[in-house]
Amino acid sequence: MKNAFIRPIVLALTLAAAACGGDSSTTAPTTPTGPSSELFEGKLQSRGDSTFFSFTVGTAGNVSVTLASVTTTTTPGSSTNLPLGVGLGSPLATDCTLTSQTTTGPGLTPQLTGSNFSPAIYCVRVFDVGNLTVPVNFAIRITHT
Repeated sequence: MKNAFIRPIVLALTLAAAACGGDSSTTAPTTPTGPSSELFEGKLQSRGDSTFFSFTVGTAGNVSVTLASVTTTTTPGSSTNLPLGVGLGSPLATDCTLTSQTTTGPGLTPQLTGSNFSPAIYCVRVFDVGNLTVPVNFAIRITHT
């Protein structure tokens, strides 16, 4: 009678142990398929200053550039709507050769977009269009798919 009581318990434990493990298969990690976004921050001095940032497009697709904020350096945290030049192109030595550009103030939506970018290294230039009288800080977001 004692064996009749223990046998179902042993069987239940054996089935539970078999269901819990022993699977040696692995699942490959997934690569995100959504857009990649990069944020660059910089400073422009007054009167014609410029700077550029390089980024890599790994998968063919679209690129959008958003001048997210412009603040004066003399009063930290104070926003300004001064327009800056924003350009998109390809790096060449120590410069950025622009293929498209616009003059814009900061905003929440992309001010410059491009389509059919092949995987390669590209650049965004931010520059004074001649109206800066004081240095400014800026933030720019580059999104590519």
